[in-house]
Amino acid sequence: MTILVYSKFNSKNIQASLGKSEYSYYFVLRKFLPVLETIGEVQLIEDPEDVPVYQAQAQKEEKKCVLLCFTAPHHLDLNLSGQIIPVFAWEYDTIPNESWGGNEKNNWVKVLRKIGAAITHSEHSAAVIRRELGPDFPILACPAPVEESLLLPQYDVQKKTIRKQFELIINKKVIDSERLKLTPLDMPKGFAKRIELTHILLQTWAHEVLEDLLPKSLYRFFRNLYLFTGTTIAKTVRFFKYSNTQTPSPSSKQTDADTNIYEGIIYTSILNISDKRKNYMDMVAAFCHALGDRTDATLILKTPVMEDVYFFRQKVTGFLQSLPAFKCRVVVVGNYLDKAAYQNLMNATTFYVNTSYGEGQCLPLMEFMSAGIPAIAPYATALKDYINDANAFVVKTGATPTCWQHDERIAIRTVHHRPDWYSLVTAYQESYQVAKNDETKYRDMAWQAAQTLRAHAGFEKTKHKLSHFLTKQLSD
Repeated sequence: MTILVYSKFNSKNIQASLGKSEYSYYFVLRKFLPVLETIGEVQLIEDPEDVPVYQAQAQKEEKKCVLLCFTAPHHLDLNLSGQIIPVFAWEYDTIPNESWGGNEKNNWVKVLRKIGAAITHSEHSAAVIRRELGPDFPILACPAPVEESLLLPQYDVQKKTIRKQFELIINKKVIDSERLKLTPLDMPKGFAKRIELTHILLQTWAHEVLEDLLPKSLYRFFRNLYLFTGTTIAKTVRFFKYSNTQTPSPSSKQTDADTNIYEGIIYTSILNISDKRKNYMDMVAAFCHALGDRTDATLILKTPVMEDVYFFRQKVTGFLQSLPAFKCRVVVVGNYLDKAAYQNLMNATTFYVNTSYGEGQCLPLMEFMSAGIPAIAPYATALKDYINDANAFVVKTGATPTCWQHDERIAIRTVHHRPDWYSLVTAYQESYQVAKNDETKYRDMAWQAAQTLRAHAGFEKTKHKLSHFLTKQLSD
């Protein structure tokens, strides 16, 4: 079997594409590759025009050939011949069943009927598609497989502890609430404050003018030279977590200006802050409300891109400024983390947090849970496949009308599931108490998280499901 694999994002353009629509399909594709390579001969496609060449070669060698396109159905090239199967995530309660903007491909029902099969990542998505295309439509619910190296082995459960010594070094640009000068909103605007506000307005005006008038490369140069001047964004942050029997050595407190020592509970979320569906504001506000007086509680938000650091910082700090005074810590880490840094962040994390309006699968949450990190997450959409009371502090949700993500009409055709505020606050408070006072329960939750993800997205299970589905589609 020849398996052609395509995504518009690849190793050559992914760094420049972080944060853009559908950029995460590249990472999902990378997770599927090891499994696909055990099923057939895999060929990565960077240009769809190359597909006929590989199809002809497969035909010459008398091999079955399938093209897996890691993209939403409305981005498929329907002019290609042969067996095409889209692999996509979907979090809404309906799929697009009408056309708009003169583009017939916006109607997923028509596209999927023409293609004849699809792979999605959750039972929720599969059920939504079957409601439109009928119970016999060939649709496979198959999450991206988690790496065996991430799965928490049973013999490591007893070693897993919350308050252990651990150093996390992030050599990236960060926004750190501890370093920001958050002042009460009702302070009078003195002369210095008015000068500061005028400066911000002038910078905003300069930014817009330069972007409109200058070539892109030259604009970036001036933006870096002028707009970033004076920003106080730390580039290295270190967190320490100590056991109850250990205390920081005096010398460890004097390492450098960007070093911070904590004995506490670290909550982590990996999300695109610019994507409103990820709902970072509720996540942060509830955290500061629930644990605002806890100096040992830290929330780390890892976001994929902070290209325009000045204005990104202005937006985030403006939101933090609007919250009541808090003593807990909020850190926003920008840009891509390499594998070692990502693993360090995972090792440092006590709980993973998800407060999105809906998920197609949530690969970061799956990875953290597979490593034995319990979650705070809603029981909705794709998360129903692996979130439960044994491995997570489950957040209630409420359905709210909304539009499909790519519908520029903003037509109300579906719903999303917003986490309930009080349920989220309670989840933070209860998780904090478990982390501080009940290590046995924490270990149990950690083991349940790893076991659930092993059963849900283990390598062998994924291989069996994919192999059976692709073989059947190519033999029909």
